[in-house]
Amino acid sequence: MDAEETYVRRRRWSWAEKRAVVEEAAASGNVIGTAKRHGIQAQQIYGWRERFAERLDPLVLISTEI
Repeated sequence: MDAEETYVRRRRWSWAEKRAVVEEAAASGNVIGTAKRHGIQAQQIYGWRERFAERLDPLVLISTEI
């Protein structure tokens, strides 16, 4: 590694942190702005959002729609 190169360690996000970022993006309606505030790519938020949608229990969705 060159003296000018710096190594940036990958950050580990807890489920609570991921959920907070996804909810912030949904509330603001601005995924790109939210991603910039947290120092991540917008695609990361989209990926987290998809994973949360896959994990949702269908019964939870039904009970919130009634």
